[in-house]
Amino acid sequence: MNNQYNEKPENITEHRYLILDRPAGHVLFCLITIFYCVYCVLTPIFYALATDFPEEKDIHYSEGLFTYRDAVNKNYQIGVRTGSSTEFFSCKSSYLSPNLCEIDRKYYDKLKEHLKKNNKRTNVILEPKLYQQWQDKPAIISWFWQRYSIFGIDKRVIRVIIDGEEVVSGENVRKTIISNHDDWWINIAMSLPFILFTFVITRQVILNKEIKNEQ
Repeated sequence: MNNQYNEKPENITEHRYLILDRPAGHVLFCLITIFYCVYCVLTPIFYALATDFPEEKDIHYSEGLFTYRDAVNKNYQIGVRTGSSTEFFSCKSSYLSPNLCEIDRKYYDKLKEHLKKNNKRTNVILEPKLYQQWQDKPAIISWFWQRYSIFGIDKRVIRVIIDGEEVVSGENVRKTIISNHDDWWINIAMSLPFILFTFVITRQVILNKEIKNEQ
């Protein structure tokens, strides 16, 4: 009599790549989420609060011919050219803010009037049109070193004088810095959904909720 039969294993275990007894994919996703939350959300808010309007001894001055270049997200970076070298500056008030200088409102109004008289659209990005008007004109830019993140530091514009006219005033920049100090809770509120998401993901990985012991 043939007593052959098929035996099924009592325990079926799923092969997983683990880090600290947690699925590696979950842990890596959690670490990336935490890093993004800290580096791109909380750190910029911290450095915006830590930035004060500089004292005179911390202000630098650069002179040359005004120029500009395209930056990311349809922003433009201003600079001065001296001979064969060009020095560019930042108008960002914080790490995630757009690179927009605090140009005096009257220059925008004057440009809009000019566009209307020539039957051209006014609901466009005005900065490059202003910069084009100022291209190659004598410029003096005052600036200070502003830290935006753990690894990010740049030359923050304080004041811009082009062809003898002050187009960006230090007072407007001061108001922007003070505004960042006063409105930090708005940035926290806007970031709250992602912060909560990071907390939930971290809690799930720590409690190992996604892992079932198979016996």
